[in-house]
This record gives sequence, structure tokens and C-alpha cells, in this order.
Amino acid sequence: MSLRRVVVTGLGAYTPLGSNVSKSWTALLAGKQSLIALSDLHNKDDFAKVEKLVPLDTAVSRLHANPLDTFPECDQRRMTPAHQIVLEKTKEALLQAQLIEDGDENSYFHGIDKTRVGCVIGTGMPSMPDLESAISTLFTKPKVSPFLIPRVLPNMAMGNVMIKYGLQGPSSCPSTACATGNSSIIESFNLIQLGLADVMVCGSYEFSIDPISIAGFYRSKTISKKHQTRPFDVERDGFIMGEGCGILTLESLESALERNAPILAEIKGIGLSNDGFHITSPLPDGSGGKLAMENALKSAKIDAKQVGYINAHATSTQLGDVAESTAISEVFGKITGNDTQPYVSSSKGHIGHLLGASGSVESIFTILSLQQGKFPQTLNLEVADESTAIRELNLIKKDVMSDASVEYALTNSFGFGGVNTSILFHKFNA
Repeated sequence: MSLRRVVVTGLGAYTPLGSNVSKSWTALLAGKQSLIALSDLHNKDDFAKVEKLVPLDTAVSRLHANPLDTFPECDQRRMTPAHQIVLEKTKEALLQAQLIEDGDENSYFHGIDKTRVGCVIGTGMPSMPDLESAISTLFTKPKVSPFLIPRVLPNMAMGNVMIKYGLQGPSSCPSTACATGNSSIIESFNLIQLGLADVMVCGSYEFSIDPISIAGFYRSKTISKKHQTRPFDVERDGFIMGEGCGILTLESLESALERNAPILAEIKGIGLSNDGFHITSPLPDGSGGKLAMENALKSAKIDAKQVGYINAHATSTQLGDVAESTAISEVFGKITGNDTQPYVSSSKGHIGHLLGASGSVESIFTILSLQQGKFPQTLNLEVADESTAIRELNLIKKDVMSDASVEYALTNSFGFGGVNTSILFHKFNA
């Protein structure tokens, strides 16, 4: 059986840098970041003094989440603000993919068999504020909100998308911690490649800036006490939490060409592996991440030397950055040798760690980098950790790197539980 080619035709994003793809990408290239103090969280000093939030002048104010005005009151009660944002960003991606027309419900997937259109959208964590509120309510009342379950079930964002557009194809909700976004894209890629779907809406979201989540990550010793995400830097000590959402539309090449849809990139290879080592720590030698990257190259049937850029997972932790650097240098060569090394950078200095949303948002940034030949710098990287394998990387440090010759770009996302994922994108060639 011949495997079908899979392309990306639409993007939607909501990040700490902006409320859509264009705003987020422009701010990323400009070297901006968004830090907002959590002044109204009780005992905030017990968790972290500063966190990354979606800017308050965009669609929603996160600490006191006001429902999006575009949704009816009944939807506002059964959907969290996160669910509503997922629907808005799905709309952004579908509009770019020309699968819908704004304001015209009759245009939704016109002429497309909706039993061949599916959705895979995941998240790392459920809505903790809803759970906390329900537990508090039980101490004063014998009942909780009838909307509790629809608001906390992880697959409800996916379900709302399927219902909104009347889609009847494959659906799923991966939850692989910080690798969730890539897991969603990979599952959708496989469904299309194997002929089980023609179009897939996929991605992930995470809105976990709340006392319980912050306390949990603080106790896991992954949040920075220096209040800055510094990928690969000698002073790195953890990440700042962020929030956001990334949505992509994937299609078979045949479907996209038949519709004359915009083709932003092609997914050429995917890689999956597990460390089988520790619940939160990576294998020190990076062999798990190495296997995922090697699998991506193998499935794409290309040589490592053909990859020109890597968007690293790089969460600014002591162990994680070294393990990933070791893996990259073993797969792609060392800058201290005679090898041609791909450019390497991390987006997390700009946006913080978006947890379950990081993979999908960073995939979007990787696609735009490849498409435009502009590769973002690693914000807050002042002095690279030269005492480790980090010294072997061809890091983009201070300025955006422009290189139109790059044809292949890889993005990594790794997660608690030992999950490793890699996706290899290619400039589209018919």
C-alpha cells in the first residue's frame, strides 16, 4: 500500500505573544516576550513571583476569565474559556485552509465528505479551577454544577469542534504531558497517510495558570526561581509557565491540490519513543530523544545533513537541555567537528513553557520559519553552558537567522512519563 503525502493548509494560534498567528509570529521575530505578575493569586510567593500569561488586552483576561462575547450564554456555561479559545483558533485555521467562509455556515466544508474529516485535539491537564470550585461547593451544598463534567473532560474541546462543524471522521484526545501537541499532529498525520481520513483538525491547548497547577510544578522543581526561561543558558534553572493554543489543519496532498488550498508545508517524517527511565527526568545521555529524531529521519527517508533547522524542546532545566543537546549532537553532528550543523533555537524564552500546548504552537513557528527562511533567536540565552553538550550546538542566540536555503526543519517535544516526539517538516514541493 502506498502511503499518502500529508500537507499543512491552515494555522491558528493563541499565545503569550498575541491572539492569532500573525501577531504571535511578528512578536517572536521582534524578540518580544510577555511577563505578567500574578499579583492577585493568594500566597503567590509560595509558587513563583512571575508567570507568563496571554496578554490581557487580547480575547480573554485569564485571571478573571471573562467569556468570549461571541458565544451564547448556554455555551459559556458548558464550555471553559479554554474550550472557547480552541473554537476560535480552529476557525482561524479553517479560514486560512479555505475550508470555511466567515459568517456563512453553508460554506462549512462545502463539497467535502464530513465522514472523512476528523479532529485530534489534546491537553495536558483538565480545568483545575472547575475542580477546585466543585470541591469547595460540596462543603456548602449537596450538589455541583451540571456543567462540571463537560467543563473538565479533556476531550470536550475536540468534541465541541466536531459538533460545531458537523464532522463525523476519526476523533481523539491525546494527553502526553508536554508532548501533547506533537502527539496530536502525529496521530492526525498517521490517519491521513494511511487513508483513514482526508482532512484533520489537530493541535493542543493548555490553560493552567492557577494555584493548584503552579504549586504542583513548583514542587516538581521545574519552575524557575529566577523568574526567567533561559534555554541552554549556564544560569538556567527551570521555566516560566505559559498558556495558549495551537491548531493546524492537515490534508492529504490530493485533497489540498483538488481544492487549490494554500499549502504551507509538508510533513515528511514523524518520530516517537519513550525513555523507559523516570517519571519526570530524561535519560541523561539523551538516547530517548535521539531515537525519536532518528525515527523521524528514517520515516522521511532523508539524511540528517539535509535538516537545516531544529526547534528544540529546551525547557530551560538543567537535565533536560543537556540531554536534548547530547541527542542532537549525536544525530546531526557537532559544531566543533567538520559536520554541517543545523541551526538550533528554542521558542520558550519568548513564550514560556506552554506545557500541553507547546508542541502545536512550536510546530506552527517551525512551519513559518521554514516558509519564510527566518529562524528565531533563543531569547534570554546570554552565556551558553559550555561545560556540557550544549557547546556542540549551532545555536541561534541574539538575532533572527535568515537562510532561504533551508528545506527541512525538525521540532521536538518531550513530556513527563518519558514521552519523546519529533516532527520533520519540508518546504512544499509538488
